[in-house]
Amino acid sequence: MMFNNPLGLYAFLALIPFILLYLIRPKPRKQMIPSLMFFLQNKKKIKENAFLRKLLHNLLFFLQLLALLGIIFAVASPYIIIPYDESSEKTVIILDASASMATKSGMGTRFSKAVSEAKNKLSGDVSLILAENIPLVLLENEKPSTAINILNHLRPKATTTNLGDAMLAAQSLVKEKSQLFVISDFSNTDGTDIFLAKRILEAKEIRTTFIDVSNDAANIGIVDLSVSQSSITATVKNYGEDEASFKIRLGDSSKDVKISALSKDTFIFDNPPAGISEITIDVDDGLELDNKAYISLPEDKIIDVLLITNADASHLMAALGASKNVNLEIRRPPVTNAYNIKHDIVVLNAIDPNLFVPADFNDLKKFVESGGKLIITGQPDLEEFDTKGLLPVTINGLKQEQGIVCTDVIHPITKIFEESTCFAGVSSYLDVSEHSTTLASIGDIPLMSIKDLGKGKVLYYGIFDELSDFKTTPNYPIFWYNLIKYLMDIPELNDFNVNTGRILPVSGGVIKTPTTTLEMESVLIDESGIYEFDNKKVASNLLSETESDIGRKIDIETKEAEFREKQSGIEFKLDLNTYLLALVLLILIIELIYLKKRGDI
Repeated sequence: MMFNNPLGLYAFLALIPFILLYLIRPKPRKQMIPSLMFFLQNKKKIKENAFLRKLLHNLLFFLQLLALLGIIFAVASPYIIIPYDESSEKTVIILDASASMATKSGMGTRFSKAVSEAKNKLSGDVSLILAENIPLVLLENEKPSTAINILNHLRPKATTTNLGDAMLAAQSLVKEKSQLFVISDFSNTDGTDIFLAKRILEAKEIRTTFIDVSNDAANIGIVDLSVSQSSITATVKNYGEDEASFKIRLGDSSKDVKISALSKDTFIFDNPPAGISEITIDVDDGLELDNKAYISLPEDKIIDVLLITNADASHLMAALGASKNVNLEIRRPPVTNAYNIKHDIVVLNAIDPNLFVPADFNDLKKFVESGGKLIITGQPDLEEFDTKGLLPVTINGLKQEQGIVCTDVIHPITKIFEESTCFAGVSSYLDVSEHSTTLASIGDIPLMSIKDLGKGKVLYYGIFDELSDFKTTPNYPIFWYNLIKYLMDIPELNDFNVNTGRILPVSGGVIKTPTTTLEMESVLIDESGIYEFDNKKVASNLLSETESDIGRKIDIETKEAEFREKQSGIEFKLDLNTYLLALVLLILIIELIYLKKRGDI
């Protein structure tokens, strides 16, 4: 027996006055009374019952002594260490379902081995958590037979793993003195450190055991992918200690390649086919999942753009014409035929106020209100034009001073400036007031604004290209390409090619995954393959350099020796205060009954 409050043992000193009071209490004096003489003949019989009489006479003392001892021990807060019987409590299984668990192991995989281990640990009420990059609670406090049925239908996913957060999530499923098993290959993990999570759980008397199902394995895998309309770039890494030779294929194209040990290389395929395609590497290794990458390349939509300008040539003209999916037509005022515009986008740039027909703005306004897109570029004399309310800004004059143009928000149009938000220097610009959404500015003066008008949009581009260095930067044609795509609501290729582990919203409700069909408002992309929803096909791939490193392993024994699995089980502290106080209460009740029988109360 041990004590939480050893100083409480000083309360034993209270026994001294208790015993002294008992010893010095007045004793009855013997006196011969004639009327009692008749009892003398029974003296022999009285002596025979003396022991029982003394015991009954001192019973009150012993009851009070026991009660006092119980109170003293309770003050010291005693406890004992007892073995914990695991079979009668709750069990939580955290099963690593990451991509590395699909690694070949013997006649099966690491995951099949993990499932077998999980089945051997089922006892009491069982909860089951699947550790993908997001922990998923599959079962909560059910019978082992139910858990076995679920385990039989599980398969590893194509994501990274997050064991630490899964362990912390288990706190809500179990109480104190419960057991938790984390079954994994421990090749890598995101989120909370697993040893920190284990300390937190152990502090709450939740026994946590790591079960390692890893094995020696080598791998060659596709770890990165860059998709564009003109080319596909794949990065392949060799995790083995020997040079690897193999073929890499995209459709009908193939290349014989070599990668040195413990290194990676990139391979480019030009003019990839539209639609769904696959890049594969012909290797026989430990993990098949990263030997193939899926690609979704939607058909290029041809965008009809009308450039109305009086300039013979310009950087804008070159930027628009450089895109293979832009069909550019140029009209020069006064011959604009604004009443006959069937284009997707109209751009007004460097127009001569003496040649432009003012009534054309009426036709342009009708064009926008009916769903067209209009871009008006800044020029020093733009204030002379009556744009019929088309401009998203109000012009207050011309500023003849230098300035730096910076993005105000990260927008699909300006996302290329995310890392360096200030992207252009100018020597002159229009002083305008904001009446719409500002995308870029100099101080508080908008230089790029956009607004909705009817069913269409109007964008003000206030950078004078001839007075700015922006036109000579590599981002200039990219900016105009992004702008055209945004106005035409063309999704980014990144929206069609995603890494697993993301949650994507679904407006249509019905999702066709690589293995099944669901009806949900969002979908967790946890499989490698093609997802179909909202009238588009999305390719998903693992593409994780750490998850493909199936030979990497956390040394659990070295990093956390004090948490090694012990076959003898775990022990728990049992506080005795409650039991002692209950015993004291019982003694007091017995004392009251005794006093009642004796006639003292």
